[in-house]
Amino acid sequence: MAKDVSNLYDTDPDLYHKEAAYQMAEITQAYVYSSKKYVSVGYHRTDAAYQAIHEWAEAATYSLKTGKKVKLTNLIKGNKKTIKKKNYKAQSKDTKSILKFMSYDPGKVEFIVKRNKVYIAYHSVTYSYGGYTFLDLVKIDK
Repeated sequence: MAKDVSNLYDTDPDLYHKEAAYQMAEITQAYVYSSKKYVSVGYHRTDAAYQAIHEWAEAATYSLKTGKKVKLTNLIKGNKKTIKKKNYKAQSKDTKSILKFMSYDPGKVEFIVKRNKVYIAYHSVTYSYGGYTFLDLVKIDK
């Protein structure tokens, strides 16, 4: 049974500003990209509360021919190890340092396709919500 515990907290406006506790700046960008072969949908969101910033993204790409969700391993040549190397090589210096400590399965990652480039969403352990954010682009070569 839920219990109202608000009376346990000081509600004097000079001591506690409820609005300030929930004040948050939010930026959300939604994406839809379409090409002759694929349609990608996704979003990228950044929330800032006080000085804490939480960032995450989710994405999915579908084949226009089959209507099925496409895997990264269908778009980039090579086995999973080769794909990981190509992804690593395409990243900036800062992102490379994050990837060194990250394990992921290229067959299971989320991504969007924009023109002939792939933007991979990756799990971010640097943010307390543990969301996703986008890596630098990787060229489709398949």
